[in-house]
Amino acid sequence: MSGLTKGAIVGASVLAAKSLIDFSKSALNAAVDAEEAGAAFDTTFGTAAQRATQFLEEFANKAGLTVGEAQQLQSVLGAVAQGIGFTQEASADLSIELTKIAADVASFSNISAGAEPVLQAFRSALVGEREALKTYGIAITEADVQTKAFEQTGKDSADSLNRQEKALATLALIQEKAAVQIGDLDRTMGSFANQSRALNAELRQLREEIGAELIPVAAELLPIMREFAFEVAPALIKGFGGFAKNISDVTLGVRQFKEEMSFVDILLMRNTKIGQQKNHLHRL
Repeated sequence: MSGLTKGAIVGASVLAAKSLIDFSKSALNAAVDAEEAGAAFDTTFGTAAQRATQFLEEFANKAGLTVGEAQQLQSVLGAVAQGIGFTQEASADLSIELTKIAADVASFSNISAGAEPVLQAFRSALVGEREALKTYGIAITEADVQTKAFEQTGKDSADSLNRQEKALATLALIQEKAAVQIGDLDRTMGSFANQSRALNAELRQLREEIGAELIPVAAELLPIMREFAFEVAPALIKGFGGFAKNISDVTLGVRQFKEEMSFVDILLMRNTKIGQQKNHLHRL
C-alpha cells in the first residue's frame, strides 16, 4: 500500500470520526432539549398531558415538527392560555385544535418551517396581538373579537368581556377565516413539499431518539469531566496569566522600540536640516 493511499485512509478516518463526534453532540443536545420540553409539557398540562402527547406522537411529524418541538410550542401556548383563565384540560384542547389548524395553514401557504411560525402567531393572537395572522391570510380586528364574544357570551359591553372569553372568540374567528385552509394537510399530504417537511421532521426525531440513548452515558461522564475541569482550572488560569504577561511585555517592548525609533528619526531629520543649511551658507 502506497504512502498516498495510507494518507488518504487516515484522512478519511479522521473525517469520519469528526463527523461521528459532531453528530453525537448534535443528537445529545437535541435529546436534552426534547427531554426538557417533555418535562415542561407534563407540568403545564398535568393530567391532560398523556392524551396531548398521544396526539403529538401521531401528528407532529406530519406537521413538520418533532414531538419535542411540538411539546415545547404547546407548553408555551398552554401556559399563556392558563394565564388568562383556562384550566389544564381546556388549555390542552385549545393547543391541540390550534396545532391542527396551524398545520393546515402551513400546508396551504407552503410554509417551509411547517406549523411552528403559524402556531406562534396563533398564540400571540390569543392575547390580542393579531398582526402576524395577516401573513397567513387571516385578518381579525378587535371589533371582530368583541362581536364574536358578544355572540358567544350574551354580553353586550366590551368592558365586561374577560381575556378568556376574547381568546375563545379569537379561536372561533380563526376557525371561520381559515375555513379554506382547514383540511389542506390531509388533502395534500402526498405533495412533495409536505412529504419533504415530514421527512425532515422524522430525521430530526431520529436524531432526538439516538441522543436519548446517549444521555445515560453522558450523565456518567459529566461528573468525571467536571472533576477534571476543577483540577486543571488553576493550572490553566496560571498558564494563561503567564501568557498574558508575556504578551504585555512584548507589547510594551514594541511600544518602547517605536518611541526610540521615533526619537532617532527626529535626530536624523534635524541633522539633515543642519547639513542642508551649512551647504546653503557655504554656497553663498
